[in-house]
Amino acid sequence: MNRLAFFKNSLSALAASGFLKFGFNKLQSNKIKLLSTNIAGLQYYKGIENINNFKINDEVQLIREPNNKYDRNAIAIYWNKLKIGFIPRSKNLIIKNLIDGGQNLYSCINQINKEESVWEKIEINIYLIENYDIN
Repeated sequence: MNRLAFFKNSLSALAASGFLKFGFNKLQSNKIKLLSTNIAGLQYYKGIENINNFKINDEVQLIREPNNKYDRNAIAIYWNKLKIGFIPRSKNLIIKNLIDGGQNLYSCINQINKEESVWEKIEINIYLIENYDIN
């Protein structure tokens, strides 16, 4: 083991044991479920053609599209860097406000219903990530 690795391991062990305190607080996260929703527009993007690749709990990214010509509150949904659809217009205002306000959100696939109509094939959950100090 070289000196740098030994030094890093020693500092980590001291910090973990409580003998060495760094100048930052530990953060704990709490997920607050905000919304379960189906994905709009699966048939127009990469949703339908990738449905066999989706898995329950796969993370999806929510990306604002403020210049969308159909909806200024539009929020696109991406899976593995592929746009698969949108949060339905009827449900996007609060999520849009949270994203625009810098809130930390997490979203994932909750249900996959291959036999259902296009509008009901994929459901996602959206969570607000609340961070707080534990010190």
